[in-house]
Amino acid sequence: MLSENSEAISNPVFFSRKYISDDALLTVRTELEPVESEHRCGYSFSLELRCGNVYETAELSDVTSSQKTAEGLFDLLTSQDVYPCHLRDVAEDYLSSHDADTFGGQCSGASTDER
Repeated sequence: MLSENSEAISNPVFFSRKYISDDALLTVRTELEPVESEHRCGYSFSLELRCGNVYETAELSDVTSSQKTAEGLFDLLTSQDVYPCHLRDVAEDYLSSHDADTFGGQCSGASTDER
């Protein structure tokens, strides 16, 4: 049973994979994950860029609890081809301009590896 303030979740995962140049593949994933310490769920975001032998990733956890906010940020990340190194700044700007409900983002990854 949902409480008055609960939101029905219709899609807990959003995913996009797109070539942004001949050899650069950008992957964006948004997923609803439990925040067990607070007995709720929050959306996490991860970006991955593969360009030749360079592999760059960034992740933010518990960015928002709102599906509408998560969808809006996902749409922005995919439509503007946001690189992993810019994920935190874009998310913070988006949330501050949309009066989002939560930002507890834990940035991890944000690294570049040659493989």
